[in-house]
Amino acid sequence: MKAFLGDATIKAALLAALENKRGVPLVEPGGATEPRLVEWAREIGLAPSLVLLAARYFPSTGAAVDLAAVAFARQLLSAIDVGAETSGIAHAWLAWAWEGAPESLAAGMPSPERHQTAADAVALHRRAASGEAVAREAWRAARVRLNGLAQADDEQGRAASVLEAGAWDFNLAPGAADDALHAWEGLYRARVRRADGWGDAEDSRLEGILNEVRPILRKRVGANPGRGDPNALDAYIAQWRTELGALMAAYDDPIWDRFTVQQKVISEALSRLRGQGRAGILRLIGETSQSDQSQWGGETGAASSG
Repeated sequence: MKAFLGDATIKAALLAALENKRGVPLVEPGGATEPRLVEWAREIGLAPSLVLLAARYFPSTGAAVDLAAVAFARQLLSAIDVGAETSGIAHAWLAWAWEGAPESLAAGMPSPERHQTAADAVALHRRAASGEAVAREAWRAARVRLNGLAQADDEQGRAASVLEAGAWDFNLAPGAADDALHAWEGLYRARVRRADGWGDAEDSRLEGILNEVRPILRKRVGANPGRGDPNALDAYIAQWRTELGALMAAYDDPIWDRFTVQQKVISEALSRLRGQGRAGILRLIGETSQSDQSQWGGETGAASSG
């Protein structure tokens, strides 16, 4: 499938729609659903795996269209050449996450044996990124081996979980790259919780208090309006947070303050991860474009010299 169906006017129309902040599912208020993103990707000739992965990297949007989301969407679409093949980019991203990212997965897996098992799985992504068809059996065997590593409740086990989530042919399972990024974010959350000494006991203690205040919150705030009306949902979330903070302040227990500080640290960590990822995707798209141009340039040159 060729990017923008090989038609420069489609790309131009998308960029123009971004200027009007409408017509591009990536920046729809409240976020587009996965089926809608897959449908849209196919409509414009982009690999659904790339679109789903990029969507997770977009700043979270509520009722208002986030200008940062629009800026990244413009960068993303501008970077993709008309007619380019984009199906390998998400596979290349997984290889980048393994050892090209500033905070790579490989850095958290020092055990030689575990490292090699993970590297073997990543090699499948490199093959797929180059356009090679990797057998379904090879992906399944990689997942089985990674699942064995993922049973360990430590940093290496969580890194293996990220790779296991993404060990699929993205043409058949386009959401797997997004699943891998979701698992990677989970690794960051677990890291912060562990550093804070937070475990099951703290979860239970906090949940006990929340169970007491939720009925009061529901009476004060009312029912969740759902995603149908982003403005109403934004207002509901804001009121819920305000009322929750006031109720929790009445408890003589530091667990809530500790939790809110922890969530801030997690938010900062995920913001860093996503910023690095956005830069990584744009770089990989640029490298793919240069590779395509070299290929075509080489063929043209050879034909001319003949």
